[in-house]
Amino acid sequence: MKTLEKILNYFTTRQAELGLTDYALARKAGISPQAISGYKSGKYGMRLDTLLALAGALRLNFFLVPRGDELRLPEGTGDAGQAPEPEGNYIAAARMALPVIRQFIREELNARGWSLYRLAKNAGLNRTDVKNFLDGGNISVRNFMRILAAMDMGLALIPKESAGLPPGASRIFFN
Repeated sequence: MKTLEKILNYFTTRQAELGLTDYALARKAGISPQAISGYKSGKYGMRLDTLLALAGALRLNFFLVPRGDELRLPEGTGDAGQAPEPEGNYIAAARMALPVIRQFIREELNARGWSLYRLAKNAGLNRTDVKNFLDGGNISVRNFMRILAAMDMGLALIPKESAGLPPGASRIFFN
């Protein structure tokens, strides 16, 4: 099963847990109900901003973590003491998160002494596509996951109501 399929399966499970219809999820995420249907059926590919918007609408925290590391959340992680949940459209919030993700990737490249060419080559992507993303463009989830894999990183999605991971719970990790 491909990574995006796994993520979508998790999103569907989470959607059921929260009792959200496709229409309600689409409205919260700021996308169309037809898009939700298209993503679930595999008819549409998904961009990173849409993944982030859906994660927000499903009350999931988004983490980039080293592959193989156990994900440990700081004490008190969860809703206590956090800013209130934004109402409505998560797509704007998702687009505001993209520069932070880009900066993280740039810092990782610098720390490793990697060039854009090396990252693109290791990810099996065109250097121009990687540069466009880092310079402010959007990217498909598929290509983003390839970049993370090339950097030996993965994506973790953790429910916001979790105060860390309960004992024995499996982490939700995609790579």
